[in-house]
Amino acid sequence: GSGVGKSKTAMIIAQALTGYPPITLNMTEFSERTSINRIVGVHAGYYGSDSKAEKPFDILESNPRQVILIDEFEKCHRSIKLLFMGVFENGILQLANGKVIDFTRCIIIATTNAGCNAINSTIGFTRSESSLSVDDLSGSFDAELLNRFSVILHFHSISEQTFRESVRDRYAREIKAIKSNKADIRLPNKIPDDVLDRLVRENYNPVFGARHVSQIVRAYIEDILLASDEREN
Repeated sequence: GSGVGKSKTAMIIAQALTGYPPITLNMTEFSERTSINRIVGVHAGYYGSDSKAEKPFDILESNPRQVILIDEFEKCHRSIKLLFMGVFENGILQLANGKVIDFTRCIIIATTNAGCNAINSTIGFTRSESSLSVDDLSGSFDAELLNRFSVILHFHSISEQTFRESVRDRYAREIKAIKSNKADIRLPNKIPDDVLDRLVRENYNPVFGARHVSQIVRAYIEDILLASDEREN
């Protein structure tokens, strides 16, 4: 589902293993067949073959230990999926100019919402095959491609209680950051329970998960600060 922490998990893994954010490709930007050129370049003799534009995996030449995030994998063109299937199988990618990129020291993580409607979700994530099967994803991916992945994890929908805890935690972090710059600001360190109840009641939707928690909390804090300024003036 959306907003359940798939991309965030990849970012945490990348930071822990490499100290850097992952190389991220948003597959919604690769929905056309020709978009493959943005990854491998253009063969000699074709328009754009002399382009010096940086390609997403150029960094692997100088820093081959990377986490790569293929976000919303189901949305790219089939030619892109086949391209990555070759990378998963062989550990290399040959560019149009003949250069070979080595992926053998990378961790590649792909996220997708494909198949989520077929599963009756609960909180958490699991490797259980009873929760997610190749059949659930077969409408968006070839079985050959899915079998190239070492592990398939199922992230379940965010529960109302988890959403509540996320709002509480985000508020505490936002207030800590604000007070580190302005210690005398009049805001409680902990969000009041009645406010928390209201924000959850008005904003929780399992379809959207926790994606918009930060916006909700910031809007609430901004409203308090604006009201405080108006009273003082």
